[in-house]
Amino acid sequence: MGRGKHSCSPKTLAALMPMPAIKTTSGAPACSGGAARLTYSSRESSIDSGFGPGWSDADELPYLMGGEQNIVARFGSEQTVWFDAQGGGSYSARYGAKDALVHDSENNLFILTRSDGTRFEFFDYDQTSHPKGGLSRWVEAGGATIQVTAWTQAGSYYQQTQVIAEVVNKTTPNGQAHQKRTFTYWDSQSAGGRCGHVDTVTLSEYDTVYANYLGQAILTDLDDPASQSHTLTYNRYDADGRLILTAQPSSFVLSGGVYYDEDLPDLIDFAGGDSPYLSNAGGLFEITTYYASTSGGIDEDMAGGVKGYRRQTAVAHGEDAARLTVGAQGGPILLSTTTYYARTVGDVTIYPTASQTVYANEDGTGANTTEYAYTWYSGTFQVQEETTTLPAVPAGQNGSGASAVRKEWFDERGNLCWSMDELGRATYREHSALTGRLART
Repeated sequence: MGRGKHSCSPKTLAALMPMPAIKTTSGAPACSGGAARLTYSSRESSIDSGFGPGWSDADELPYLMGGEQNIVARFGSEQTVWFDAQGGGSYSARYGAKDALVHDSENNLFILTRSDGTRFEFFDYDQTSHPKGGLSRWVEAGGATIQVTAWTQAGSYYQQTQVIAEVVNKTTPNGQAHQKRTFTYWDSQSAGGRCGHVDTVTLSEYDTVYANYLGQAILTDLDDPASQSHTLTYNRYDADGRLILTAQPSSFVLSGGVYYDEDLPDLIDFAGGDSPYLSNAGGLFEITTYYASTSGGIDEDMAGGVKGYRRQTAVAHGEDAARLTVGAQGGPILLSTTTYYARTVGDVTIYPTASQTVYANEDGTGANTTEYAYTWYSGTFQVQEETTTLPAVPAGQNGSGASAVRKEWFDERGNLCWSMDELGRATYREHSALTGRLART
């Protein structure tokens, strides 16, 4: 369970994470059929990024300006990159920038590639179908894509210009669309606003995230329009905002024909460890526990628990098991335990990780512990040397039976200077005293 057609169209709520530089038309964004209607803030009247002079999308799209010999790529309001033509359709970036720009005359595109592999495709100055220098497609290094899919005419009756009408966000260049923005513009008959400027934007979310007042995701509803199905994930937090429970998609069941109810404060009517929208006997539940108090005697050498810090992680099959104590018969299966040291300077104490233990067996046996040890620069919280001791790998698992050790040494500014791996091989790193940047290895 957990994947199925929801009984109503997914909606975007006013409680979602706010977008920067957006003003609502009147009060909170209206929700209708998955669309929030928004107006956008103005900026310098001389700048037109495809939405009319002086107006922009909150996540302003990049564009090219200038002529074919000298081109400027503008990324938002804070960054520009200048290019000079070199012949043969290639350009060189000024001022040491590592960006590359080439002219694809066959497809009437300028293709700009940034140093991290992000790719931008802009319409060139030869074509007349779209705004010259306007964005066609933006492909991030990981493949996520923003694509302009439609244009419209805006402006006065006597001076019409082509502007962006629709922008789609996709998981990959040819992948699933998960958000669409549709733009409308003031015209000469509008009661307010300047002719040709952005009037409203309809934001259609294929994926919906419901958040609490801290901005933490409570429920994520991933919509697949092609299969008309939804993948749901639910998170629960304690009074201090710490994640204590995650219900994965396999844990959801229908209740009253739906998988959750937007009219409920927590969406799933969770009370006493039980929800009618979560399966009692099936599905994956992930549990995190925290220390209720700080261990006595904890210091730089004696490890223990720290109040409010993560203690254990566990998994359970079904809600009945998830509501039991970790390690109890039929309860959550223990995955890991973490302990901490205490380092005090003056009246301030920090708690670096002392050990992390994971368990090979469902009954909590088969513990494998990674231990950490630290030396400090006197009177500071800066680590001078960190030693990591890994779990011993027995001969039966093709190991030596001994624990491998790796070490790292840092300077007073926190720069890693020396490291020694598990085979005893040392690596030296030298940093600039002025900037802290890595100078050589």
